[in-house]
Amino acid sequence: MRSFRLGLLIALSYSLVALGASKDFASRWKGVPITTQAQAKLALKDAKAELSEINRYEKTQTEVCYKKIFVNSCLNDLKKEVKTRRFLARSVKNEAEAKLRAGTAAQRSEKEQSAKTEAAKLKAEEKANEAAYEKRLKEAQEREEKLNAKSAKHVENVQERLTKHEKEMQDLISAEKASLEKKAP
Repeated sequence: MRSFRLGLLIALSYSLVALGASKDFASRWKGVPITTQAQAKLALKDAKAELSEINRYEKTQTEVCYKKIFVNSCLNDLKKEVKTRRFLARSVKNEAEAKLRAGTAAQRSEKEQSAKTEAAKLKAEEKANEAAYEKRLKEAQEREEKLNAKSAKHVENVQERLTKHEKEMQDLISAEKASLEKKAP
């Protein structure tokens, strides 16, 4: 009898501690919207801990109910209490998981958008670089054409001067031959 009372007191104190933890969980998360990723992670952790606590509580209280006189009434009350607590814990867990999924999807969307923006930026830079290269290439070709034109003109001038010089030299040589022939009779 004494051990029964002691066991009953221990079970009641454990159930009060578990009920206090449950009230703490309920007061923290019941009706509170989960708005941030950090809050969602905390809520998910708390909900998992609460679900494991509910399972432990259910096992110990079931043993206590079997030691009581009104077993079925005790088990029904326990079943209702556990069902209510599980519903709250699961709803908080589901909301937290949904928030985490939404956050992950938003991050993925941001990454995809930044990748698209980066690709567009790189394409624009590549196009600008290609246009600048084409412009530099065209300018180089124009400079080369001008240089070739100057060179051709210079070569033409050199050819003219050479032919003129050769003609002058021939004229000089013929003039000198003529003067030598006049002196030599």
